[in-house]
Amino acid sequence: MMFEVSKATEFKGYLETLHTVTEEPVFKVNDEGLKVEVMDPSHVALIIFELPATYFDTWRVDQEESFSVNLSDTLKAIKKLGKRESLRVEHMEPTESENEKLILTVIGELERKKTIPCLEILEEEIPTPRIHFKSKIRMTSSSLKQIVEDFSNNQEYLKIITEYATDLIRFTNNGEGYHDEIVMDKYHHHILELNIQEDTETNYSSEYLLQFIKKASKICEVVTFHYSTDMPLKMDLEIPMGKIQFFLAPAIGV
Repeated sequence: MMFEVSKATEFKGYLETLHTVTEEPVFKVNDEGLKVEVMDPSHVALIIFELPATYFDTWRVDQEESFSVNLSDTLKAIKKLGKRESLRVEHMEPTESENEKLILTVIGELERKKTIPCLEILEEEIPTPRIHFKSKIRMTSSSLKQIVEDFSNNQEYLKIITEYATDLIRFTNNGEGYHDEIVMDKYHHHILELNIQEDTETNYSSEYLLQFIKKASKICEVVTFHYSTDMPLKMDLEIPMGKIQFFLAPAIGV
């Protein structure tokens, strides 16, 4: 398997976003493209990442393949990737004399080649949540990042409340001696769409949200999140091609 991508810094940003959830993802490739579905070790967050073969400048996959690498090592290998450079990735199957590996070649004025050992694949069943959500909010990623950063300083959890009668969304938390709140309506310049079917109220981990949105806001300008009372949050990133979805379990009883 070999693919080459000229939007290499963008692709690197996708890997950095994936890294907020997992250290050792399993990449599955076929003639249609690349896919990753993985949960974090605590089974609190899930990410689904897909890119079609047409995203890549070159895509050569003769058969379905799966491989796993350490993302910290991978990102370290392409840390100095320039905006005008492209990236070639080759998956080398194990032979009698060599172990399975991934060859990363940064192509610019010079070709810089790095070799990353592949890891043993430990497959786990990933249940994709199938939920009928009651609230949908489409907003700028920069504003959501600012909101989560503000609240993560004071409280472990961020409470999201939507009000059907008033078409309002409230981001709030409570602590000893303080109450923080940000209120937005559908006319707010950072809210691009607000669809509320009923009153909803749920707490989510500020830490998980912050880790994800800090990276996500660098690769997309708009996010859409869906949720219902005491149900997982689903966040879709609007990227030019493919799909990045993030699911976060609710914090119940806090």
